[in-house]
Amino acid sequence: MYETSDTGLTHIYLRQRVNGIEVWTGNLNANVMRDGTILSLNSAFVPNVNRASYTGQPALTAAQALQTAAQELNWAVTGSFTTQENLGGADQRQILSTGGISTEAIPAKLVYVVGEEGQLILAWELVVKQAHTDDWWQMAVDATTGAVVGQINWTVSHNAADIALSDARLPADPATQTLVHAPFLAPTAFLPSPMKAPPTPARRIA
Repeated sequence: MYETSDTGLTHIYLRQRVNGIEVWTGNLNANVMRDGTILSLNSAFVPNVNRASYTGQPALTAAQALQTAAQELNWAVTGSFTTQENLGGADQRQILSTGGISTEAIPAKLVYVVGEEGQLILAWELVVKQAHTDDWWQMAVDATTGAVVGQINWTVSHNAADIALSDARLPADPATQTLVHAPFLAPTAFLPSPMKAPPTPARRIA
């Protein structure tokens, strides 16, 4: 939650949980005016969840799920996946070894992913900074079957010359630029150096 000083709007962000486990993309955003009036509300919460139906007990360990996913994605595994740190909690947070597929230790936790028919699928969320590439994956792996049921690449590569075609402010440099951004946010804006953020015009809510 934070407040925008020039508008006075308070922005509230919530993540749905079922028995202490997050629902992947189960986000709610509310924008509230100074007098408490809700200006806008957007929700991707899953309604009418029968919490008793979801025990949060995976058939596969995080290491087993990662091993299966790596095989599905044809990643070259050169070492074993072991739990380096067990952080506990309902979502069984832990840190896994790289197995040779990641340049950094791999955070893992249980999440629920919304299936095609609206059901919740228990999955392991794994964040892999893939070795020998610029890719940085946030993915969900079915905690029963080991199938990859969700995948987001935090890294987007663009040719600067192509960017310049759509934005005359940018120089036509043929070098490839790699940009890392967080998932679930608005599309990345490309700004010329040395600008750090887009200018904020004066705004007023009538």
